[in-house]
Amino acid sequence: MSAPLRKAATTSKPAASSTIKKVPSRAASSNDSSILKVNFEIRGKVQGVHFRKYTQMKATSLGLRGWCQNTEFNTVIGCMEGPRLKIEQMKQWLRSTGSPKSIISSADFKDTNPEKYTLATGFIIVK
Repeated sequence: MSAPLRKAATTSKPAASSTIKKVPSRAASSNDSSILKVNFEIRGKVQGVHFRKYTQMKATSLGLRGWCQNTEFNTVIGCMEGPRLKIEQMKQWLRSTGSPKSIISSADFKDTNPEKYTLATGFIIVK
């Protein structure tokens, strides 16, 4: 027979030589991770050139949520939501890149700052 198992001694206080440092997280020290919700309207040659498809692909690659759709005024409107840095990257893409055959004449954005996500996951094309 083996000897009965003994419970190891535990202490509730850290050793006197150990030091605990509180380091602020990157999220707490920077606005880069705050969630933004942005409505947008893109003007120019943006219909019939796969603009919505490329917008969806770019937004998805950035991990953004939202939607886009054509309007009767030959513009593309939409809404996107995600971390500030990713939103800024998407805004720059919408202003200057778009789909290969698009010609962007203007891009308007209206930013809001929700405390949490309000849109479903993914980025969809509304038909």
